[in-house]
Amino acid sequence: MFGCKPGDDVAGEDYVANLRKRMEEAHEKVRHNIRTASDRMKMTYDAGSSETAYQPGDLVWLYNPQKRRGLSPKLQSSWEGPYEVVKKINDVIYRIKRTNGALQQFHPEMNFEDFMATHTGTAKARFGVTREEHRDLFAVPDEYALAHCVARDLRMSQGIASEFQRLFDQVGELKRQDGRVGQVLELRSDQRRLYYLISKEKSYQKPTYRTIWEALLNLGEKLLTANVLKLAIPKLACGRDGLDWRIIRNMLEVLFRFTGIEILVCSWNARGLTEQRTVDCFFYQTSGCSFRHERFGDETALRRGQFTRPALYGPREI
Repeated sequence: MFGCKPGDDVAGEDYVANLRKRMEEAHEKVRHNIRTASDRMKMTYDAGSSETAYQPGDLVWLYNPQKRRGLSPKLQSSWEGPYEVVKKINDVIYRIKRTNGALQQFHPEMNFEDFMATHTGTAKARFGVTREEHRDLFAVPDEYALAHCVARDLRMSQGIASEFQRLFDQVGELKRQDGRVGQVLELRSDQRRLYYLISKEKSYQKPTYRTIWEALLNLGEKLLTANVLKLAIPKLACGRDGLDWRIIRNMLEVLFRFTGIEILVCSWNARGLTEQRTVDCFFYQTSGCSFRHERFGDETALRRGQFTRPALYGPREI
């Protein structure tokens, strides 16, 4: 007979419990060793490095290597600057902007084909550029410029474009600028700047991701030229135009990553949202409601005692 003699407790009553205990001890030992090795690696790294933190107003240089055609890689500069630190987002991410007097240029870090190959799936590009809030686009402070998508024919009769036309008008001035698809029209209204991204030829057509990409490139150049660092937008090309907001947001993050421009995305329009009555609280009708909801006729019940749904297009007449 080969091997060692099996123990007497192989088939005992406590065999399973003892085996589970031994496995837990082994797993705990492995976890302890992993933590020890991780702490040792961190101590070794910290011994040879110094902690660096920047404050708003500090001047920094940005490491941004790019391949430039016709120039040897050894002769290309990988650093840009100086930039001014605007805001500290976390320990390793900062929002920066070019200092006054520096050349204002808009340099995307990739072309459209590379973007579509890497950022159209489930991957999210998040560099602290966009911030999405549930608020009215037209109620943001005047320091924010506004932008939205239009067709080249400037027929703004539906969606949020109709609100821009109702509030700001000046369609004649927009037509005099004679923009092309992919370009951006600009207006001034009181203390606010308005930007109209031409994403398609006709209002009944659909835009493409390429036309949105080109329009955003032109928008970035106009914002930097005008030293506009705060922009408020709706979900561009994602309502009636039908494009994927995740891809559009990735575009904004990638294109505006190193500009210092803050983009506020307003996902709610108070002028286009109403509530319709549906049914009373079911539990009130069955005498089982613990929230003491009132009956249907009370306006308080309309707000908190019944199910409501948004009416996006208003009542229809037959």
